[in-house]
Formats: sequence, C-alpha cells, structure tokens
Amino acid sequence: MPHVLALALALAAAPPLPSRVPAPSPFPPPRSAERSDRLRCDTGTVIAAGGATLRVRTPAGAVAYRVAPDAPVLDREGRPASLPSLRPGERVRVYYVLDGGPVAVEIDLE
Repeated sequence: MPHVLALALALAAAPPLPSRVPAPSPFPPPRSAERSDRLRCDTGTVIAAGGATLRVRTPAGAVAYRVAPDAPVLDREGRPASLPSLRPGERVRVYYVLDGGPVAVEIDLE
C-alpha cells in the first residue's frame, strides 16, 4: 500500500500534460515550401501547364492553380524542373494556399 501512496504523490507533482497535441498532417510534408496552417495539398494528373497556370484533374475534379513566381517544380528525385516541362497525364502533388483562389507554392512530380 505505501507504493500506491508514493505513486499518487508522484502523479500529483508531475507537470501537466499539454492541453493540445498537434494533429498529424493529412499529407506528406513539402520538400521546400514553408509549412503553415494555410498550406493545403492536392494530387492528380496534369491537364495543362504553362504561363503561370497549372490545371490538374484531382479526385474532386479539375482545379486551376495560379503558380507563385517562386514556386519550385521538382521531379521525382527532387531535382528542379520547370512548369512548361510538365506534360498532360503526369501525376503531381500540388502544395498550395488559398489567396483569392488556389495558389501553388510547390509542385512535385510523383
């Protein structure tokens, strides 16, 4: 019985547990884009790419992303690629933020 009392005293003296444990991210982390609460992620196949726009067929339907000027495009090995090099049908993962519509901040080929 003395060890039960010792345990109760130890638990009472222990620091409180954090009130909020961060939830795990619902998607893999980006390779270079800054992580934030605003960051979102879609996967799908390229419909068209060019200028400052990327159109992707996602599970939710076709989405047109405005591509940020400094958004990296990375191939499967993480090497730099370019937006115009993306071809229709290629699988991509698009990290984006909402700012008057979806704005791609990183595009990774899968």
